[in-house]
Amino acid sequence: MNENPHKRDTLAVALLVGSSAAFLLAFLGAGGVLLFAGLSLLMGNPEAAQSSWTLVVLLFCLALLSTPGIYYAWRATKPETLRQVLHIRGGIFVLLLVFPAILFFGSAAADIPGLGWILPILHVLAAGIPIFLATALVIRRGFPITKIRAWGSFQSGLWLSPAFALVFEIVFAIPLLIYFFMTSANTLNTPELLQELSQTRGVPDAYFFEQLNALLSQPLVLAAIFGYLSVAVPLIEEAVKSIALWLTSRRQMTLSLAFVSGAIAGGGYGLFEAFFLAQPGEDWMVLMIARAGASIMHMFAAGLTGLGVGYVVLQRRYWRGLGLYIIAAVLHGTWNLAALGIGLIGISEVVQSPVISADSSMIISVVSGVVLFVMSLGALFGLWRLPDTLRDGQSPRELPVESSGESSDAA
Repeated sequence: MNENPHKRDTLAVALLVGSSAAFLLAFLGAGGVLLFAGLSLLMGNPEAAQSSWTLVVLLFCLALLSTPGIYYAWRATKPETLRQVLHIRGGIFVLLLVFPAILFFGSAAADIPGLGWILPILHVLAAGIPIFLATALVIRRGFPITKIRAWGSFQSGLWLSPAFALVFEIVFAIPLLIYFFMTSANTLNTPELLQELSQTRGVPDAYFFEQLNALLSQPLVLAAIFGYLSVAVPLIEEAVKSIALWLTSRRQMTLSLAFVSGAIAGGGYGLFEAFFLAQPGEDWMVLMIARAGASIMHMFAAGLTGLGVGYVVLQRRYWRGLGLYIIAAVLHGTWNLAALGIGLIGISEVVQSPVISADSSMIISVVSGVVLFVMSLGALFGLWRLPDTLRDGQSPRELPVESSGESSDAA
């Protein structure tokens, strides 16, 4: 079945416009923050300048990552241009040796005066290399994917999915916030807390820890937080990460290609989180190793959701599609639950909360760490195994066309 040229051009134009808008937004944002960083430095505020420089680097990288989408979308809008299959050379896996070096150098550079400017660059590399390698792995193992489809999936995960996820998560958080304030009105000394916050000296640590301990002693508050982050958030994020796949589901499709496209979109989403949820600073190496595992989990879970879309589109197996989506959300929720367990222990130790005993803290930390480690390895194995398994015996509706006049290898 031949692909509809008009529909193809429409999606290519949409990708071109979207990628161009993303590039301008990130580039102009980087320029504005860079100006603020310069002013902060001139005014003798190096801390604000350093934080602003980190944001400049991240925004500039987002702008650069939008350019391939612009290029391939522009080529696809020209009728005489044949879309090319994306190939990945095995030599790029030498980056496996580079990743540990970046982590060690980044940790060392944080303690060396004058090297603060390089930390955001190392942060970008540490966040991007695991995702790049996992993406290369899944592409090499899966059904051939065109460059425009690969970059369209990645751009969707990098820009569209976080935006939609943020909107829906805020909407779903409103009832939680209402409940939190209703509970805190009975638990905390709210007038005194507001008075302390209004003071220029800020809230004393002892007072803050006292109020936080009061919250940690409320089981329903903890249950609401854990339920939101380990149930509502995974359901929302696993749904929005498959946006690009639904838009292109009527084109060439195999189960392997559906999994690969979903995993690539998950890589874009994981990169966005790795950029902004972890920042250079104390315990940066540990955070980036954890983010590498989280990004691989995002890719595998999104791949499962994409596979579910493939079953729905190709075979009308709606229950299997729904089941794969639920499995992806459960995996995501389990990851969040384990990460929250470690975070709760850290907070309890800082505020010296009596709610969790030392023995309980040790058990929760060990179990959570083991769960995260096993899930990371399992997700990586899934990214390696599933694309090739699904590829066996699959034939697409329409084979991707590779241009004969230009090499399609990607280093």
